[in-house]
Amino acid sequence: EFEDIFNAIKKRLLLKNTYINRTTIEGCLIQNDSLILFYEWAAKKYDFDISIIDKLKIKTRKYLTQELLADYFRVIFNGKTKTLIDYKHFNFNAYKQATQKCQPLNDRLRKTSTRAKVLMNFIEEHSIANKDLAKTDGWTTNFINYAVEHIANQSKAENKSFGSVFKVYFPELYDIIRRLQPDSRGEI
Repeated sequence: EFEDIFNAIKKRLLLKNTYINRTTIEGCLIQNDSLILFYEWAAKKYDFDISIIDKLKIKTRKYLTQELLADYFRVIFNGKTKTLIDYKHFNFNAYKQATQKCQPLNDRLRKTSTRAKVLMNFIEEHSIANKDLAKTDGWTTNFINYAVEHIANQSKAENKSFGSVFKVYFPELYDIIRRLQPDSRGEI
């Protein structure tokens, strides 16, 4: 239902040369379709064992989906969840300090469950922590460069166009680029 409403609004606004995006740039880059690329890049860049993610999924498979993992990593990298919740809602250390001092939780910390905060803490301890990242530290450029190189190699190996492979990994970003290139005939 949300998808239908969003798409109808988007279609209407496109008639007025206005493009709305569902999410932030972090959301375009770290999402289900690109998650495998993101894991490979992040494991190399930040030197962590990616197999911990598989162990985590097995251990908590009842509620931890690929989509949820994408949300957690997007938040760690200073983005937001699909419901626009940022890292301040998941900060385990702030939560722990407040509960140890018997202080009331701030509004943001009350909006996420204890389980969500514990899971965020676990992911950060075994991969990369939000505190080690800055909004403008260049990770987006670094990740895009990695992804473009990977996609170029894959498209060459599979004898496909770059754009056809790119849109599989980054559908929203592909759509934005395609609309910015009026002469692209639907292909980048």
